[in-house]
Amino acid sequence: MEKNQKRFVLVHGLCHGMWTCYKEEIETLKDYCKPLLEFLSSLCSDKVILVAHSMGGISAALASDIFPHTIAAFVYLTAFMPDTRNPLAYYVLQKRTFSEKGYGSVTFIYIICGEDLAVPEDYQRWMISR
Repeated sequence: MEKNQKRFVLVHGLCHGMWTCYKEEIETLKDYCKPLLEFLSSLCSDKVILVAHSMGGISAALASDIFPHTIAAFVYLTAFMPDTRNPLAYYVLQKRTFSEKGYGSVTFIYIICGEDLAVPEDYQRWMISR
């Protein structure tokens, strides 16, 4: 990839995504995140921009906590946005706290959608404020 080019990685939310092309049983967050984690682990020196929507914010957060050196920026498109102080159970009933060194070191951009019926604007602003 040329130096000035940026690669975007789209991280879909829950209940929609690649299942339209193929079906695979996914029972855990680890299974849900596996394709993204495998992709990021295959990158050499290229940095990507993660664009996550809905539940994709959680899997992209996990990926950025593990591979912060591969992420140029993290764009939240009305996505769930965890913080580095609370365990993931706070969001999806599992126990994991994201680290300042990993997830906390990535540049974040949050796109607010004022008419989102699943993630209300007030909740989006609350996530951003933490």
